[in-house]
Amino acid sequence: MSSSTSTIKLLNLPRLKDNGTNYILYKEWIPNVAISKGLRRVLKVEKQLTLQDAYDQKEAQVHEMMYETISTSTFMQIKNKLSAAAMWKKLTSIFKEKGISTQENLLNKLQNQHCPDDRDIRIHLTNMSRMREELAAMGKSISDDSYATYIRTSLLTSYRPTLETLNIASQMIGKPVSSSLLIQFAAILEVDTPVLKCTSDFQAQAQALAALGNDMICEIVDTGASNHFTGYHERFKNFTAIKPIPIKAADGRTFSMMDKGDYPTQLPMGPNQKPMPIDEPRLLWQWQHQNLE
Repeated sequence: MSSSTSTIKLLNLPRLKDNGTNYILYKEWIPNVAISKGLRRVLKVEKQLTLQDAYDQKEAQVHEMMYETISTSTFMQIKNKLSAAAMWKKLTSIFKEKGISTQENLLNKLQNQHCPDDRDIRIHLTNMSRMREELAAMGKSISDDSYATYIRTSLLTSYRPTLETLNIASQMIGKPVSSSLLIQFAAILEVDTPVLKCTSDFQAQAQALAALGNDMICEIVDTGASNHFTGYHERFKNFTAIKPIPIKAADGRTFSMMDKGDYPTQLPMGPNQKPMPIDEPRLLWQWQHQNLE
């Protein structure tokens, strides 16, 4: 038999990491390769081949397949097992125990992430995404609600006003803020970005959303944001009460959103264009007089 037909191609096989982060994938790959090479019986210790030499050759091929994809330290733990089946059983036992500890450590690391003041927010979010993917590969799925919570707690205090706005909007529409939405807002909001001069002769590095390589499609509409909260009850349509939402004003006073409904208004369409009438969802506020001092 020529070497081209007796040697297993290992170029596409993953190396088993010592911390077990890719063990779940590894234990699926190896048996599949064994089956594709006609080695299933060797892993299952079903010694039913026609010749002893043929079986020994198959054993050696499976041994080589594992040796080429594990580290030296792991090899030292399984090398004394005589059969490929015994080696595989020992290997799965080692990483089943190790995987639980590694999974817990990685989950704890993800839950306690904090973005330093001098760190690129995009790098921070990419690292969190990588940890979530590694946990998924280990069999630990992180729900979107949990992941969004981890992102919120990891962001700088400078992001709190934006997060509060998103939370209010979430309560209004009755849907949670998704992790993808948080990532989009966090990535495009530059903390402490300087205000540049709006003159034709001012030179500065491109900082527009498109210049930063973000493919998020945005529309900017001047709706008169200060009017989204109004105290004029009589102007509402489809008026309904809601669970009070506490809001803290810039001057330190506190008020609550008590009701919501559609508010007839007009959307500016640009110079020489007729405004478009719309029914805009708004909130009715009421001051909490005990906090006015």
